[in-house]
Amino acid sequence: MHGSERISHIATRVHDGGDPMNNDRANDTLVLFTSRYPHDLVSEIFLDYEIPYLATEFKKVILVPSYPTSPERRTNRPLPPNVKILDSHMRNARSLRYYFQSLSKQELFHEFFDALTKRKCFPNVLSMLAFMAEALRTRDFVRRFVKENYEDSFSTVFYTYWFHAQTLGIGLVKSEFPHIKLVSRAHGYDLYEERYNPPYIPFRHLSFNYVDRLVPISEHGVKYLETRYSPFKSKLIMNRLGVPDPLFTTPPSRDGFFRIVSCSNLVKVKRVDLLIMGLAEAGKLRPGQTFLWSHIGTGPLLEEIETLTKQLLPKNVHYKFLGLLPHGEVMEYYRKNPVDVFINVSESEGIPVSIMEAQSCGIPAIATAVGGTPEIVTNENGVLLKKDPTPREIANAIIEMIDNPFLAAEKRLRAKENWRQNYNAQVNFRKFVDLLRSI
Repeated sequence: MHGSERISHIATRVHDGGDPMNNDRANDTLVLFTSRYPHDLVSEIFLDYEIPYLATEFKKVILVPSYPTSPERRTNRPLPPNVKILDSHMRNARSLRYYFQSLSKQELFHEFFDALTKRKCFPNVLSMLAFMAEALRTRDFVRRFVKENYEDSFSTVFYTYWFHAQTLGIGLVKSEFPHIKLVSRAHGYDLYEERYNPPYIPFRHLSFNYVDRLVPISEHGVKYLETRYSPFKSKLIMNRLGVPDPLFTTPPSRDGFFRIVSCSNLVKVKRVDLLIMGLAEAGKLRPGQTFLWSHIGTGPLLEEIETLTKQLLPKNVHYKFLGLLPHGEVMEYYRKNPVDVFINVSESEGIPVSIMEAQSCGIPAIATAVGGTPEIVTNENGVLLKKDPTPREIANAIIEMIDNPFLAAEKRLRAKENWRQNYNAQVNFRKFVDLLRSI
């Protein structure tokens, strides 16, 4: 199922045959700021699952992608009829005037000295400038939008998909229009400061002051923010992402092969090189076993990863790089092919949508205990590795699945049940739109 078919299919199931424009509750506007969605083929594609629910509950949904998409990555994604796109925000994406304006902002200097004294770190000044510049660009866009739609702005919710500069930019408009409502999600790179060097994300306190609700996608994210920003804990509420019911269950292998799937961008944080070392170790420990590894996704490290694969994997570990697949094609792969285990050994995560998809098909996962991953992967429904596993520990987890087929079968059932109870799109996104409408 391709992306366009998937959105249409989900929308039909969400609406249950009804017309969202006739919904008595659907009388407000939602303005959703994204990075590049819906134009980008890769960025934020899991929003495909959420958009139909937003479109059902709001009379009008306006998507505001913040950055332009390169031609080779650009896609024309069909959307529900009441979802519109405002591209004007992209036009000044690299305007130097916002950098110069940033230098005159008192908030910039307050933030710099706050980082030096309270956080005891020397912040990346260029990063701070870029953050404030993007916030000012967003501020100007939102200010124009509110002025042009002043009456409607009282029943409009501004929603930023990432707790980043766009959130601050909308917040800066509140001094002029205090009635506007602002909600943000928080995932991974926009949440965990340890992903940066120094471990710091600019303007956290200021952004917290402005946001009406901040919605981390995991319990770990909530606790992380409560610990660091306790004065704002009343603004935090957890809402998980989710994926729809695929209406099938992926079978295990029955031909003696052992099939492994991984799905991620090929970037450093995903540690696909570590996964390759684990697969090589498994192949050496079980020379009589044939392993079939398929990786879904691409990225800047593709050439390096392919070279490492050729160098390290023994002959009994076969591999295939499937490249970038739309989520619908990922699910089609799970429908047509047996899969024994899904593996993710990232060094940092929110909660991976890729694991939600695998569990929805009854595929157990081996994953590292980072971020919110222990909330979705346990030793009951898969294998939870320590944060920094050795290749041998990864190999042992794989072999455990091979040597204990009855236990593996039980994990498959529990993986599916975990999706049903905690990561079902129909349940989680309905809760989220109720939250948005309550602001």
